[in-house]
Amino acid sequence: MKDVVLALELSTVQGSVAVVAGSELLYEASFEAKRSHNAQVFGPLGEALKVAGGRLRGIVVGTGPGSYTGVRIAIAAAQGVALSRRVGVVGISSLLGCVEEETFGVVGDARRGRFYVAQVRGGVLMEGIALLAPEALPQAMAETGLGRWVTCDASSPVPGVEAMVPDAKRLAMLGSSVDFEAPQGRALEPIYLEGAFITQPRKR
Repeated sequence: MKDVVLALELSTVQGSVAVVAGSELLYEASFEAKRSHNAQVFGPLGEALKVAGGRLRGIVVGTGPGSYTGVRIAIAAAQGVALSRRVGVVGISSLLGCVEEETFGVVGDARRGRFYVAQVRGGVLMEGIALLAPEALPQAMAETGLGRWVTCDASSPVPGVEAMVPDAKRLAMLGSSVDFEAPQGRALEPIYLEGAFITQPRKR
């Protein structure tokens, strides 16, 4: 019976790979990769595929928000494995792999002097991630009414917010309830906080 789910999470410098069968963890590996996810992930991925064997039912990819490069590498690797193993692959927001709770808030660095505020309610990432100046964070967080806040950054921009790392194991557990035969509801696209920033060459 194909009951095994494999997950890849590369949205932060702490990458991870996991394999689960229902609620049972069969394999887990983590590694630090500041700018070399592609060099670090394939060893653990190969081991994970050995553990999964012929029981692999589908693959979950953490889609961010987070490292653009890391998420794209995870998607490409997952698509390659899915094609070769003839299984489905779906994307789940990396933020859902932060903690076990189903309702919480996430605050993080959005670059260019701004921060983002995201809400997870009932295990679902709410639409409309807010981009804010640092001084606007406390009020925006308070207005959500959420009791628990975490960040996926190395340090928090707001006192009292716990730093957590998105975890492939949690994403794999979530994937155990996914219909991999009909993954169209979970797009395999990175979650972008905003459009690409393109610098223009200086006029001479």
